[in-house]
Amino acid sequence: MLTCDICGASFKEPSDLHTHCHIHTGDKPFRCEFCGKGFAAIGTLVTHRRIHMGEKPFVCEMCGKTFSVSSSLVQHRHTHTRERRFTCNTCNKAFARSGHLVNHRRIHNGDKPFICSICNKGFAESGPLLKHHQIHTRDRPYKCDVCGKGFGYSSSLVAHKRSHTGEKPFSCHICCKACSLSGHLITHLRTHSSDKTLVCEIFSKRFTELRLLVKHLCFHSGEKAFPCHVCGKSFSDSRQLFIHRVFTQVKSRTDVISAIRNFQGEIILFHTNGCTQG
Repeated sequence: MLTCDICGASFKEPSDLHTHCHIHTGDKPFRCEFCGKGFAAIGTLVTHRRIHMGEKPFVCEMCGKTFSVSSSLVQHRHTHTRERRFTCNTCNKAFARSGHLVNHRRIHNGDKPFICSICNKGFAESGPLLKHHQIHTRDRPYKCDVCGKGFGYSSSLVAHKRSHTGEKPFSCHICCKACSLSGHLITHLRTHSSDKTLVCEIFSKRFTELRLLVKHLCFHSGEKAFPCHVCGKSFSDSRQLFIHRVFTQVKSRTDVISAIRNFQGEIILFHTNGCTQG
């Protein structure tokens, strides 16, 4: 067996080890002729091309849902069986796939073998590293055919298109509320449970979402992290800043739309900078 000196992954063939090393070096010699996106392995490029071609040859025999990648089908099947055979020996959290368990264990041991070649920030998984790279490159190869907005991932584009179609495929099994994103459903489900793991150390008040805790802490500290770049006035809540701008600085519907777009970009940059500095 051949072993990667960086992360310890094992391979039978030298060619497989060589391809794997591209993950750590950031080398992506295989380019998509449709969008120009680069890949470390030719097999990954072949799979990626199916996104552009619309090919989904792998079909779930239980519900008929189709996939462009066989591994996605295998992962999808677990939604029917709910089987989670791989358990973490530290916290007992269970996973449907062994690879997910391997990635999860790095949370406990602090291992971050995937390093950004630009800023040297480390990640426990290759996926977050690829997403992080877009902070530096601003690459948005996937374009919405309705409004022209670009995205770094095809999955982000799929989720965005629901804002045009109104599709809400994720439903709450308790109250039947429908959501366009699975993350929104997860957040909504907490309103039905007592799962409030985020605690204010001053008043011991509990919250289901980090953004709510951060907003609450601003009231204790008096911090106003959202300044208006026109008049200099600061606000503790991003929504208060936006309302301030709309009522004091815009004069037409076109100006409102422009203000919304500019404001969203600044908030994204604000959170991005906060994450990269942490």
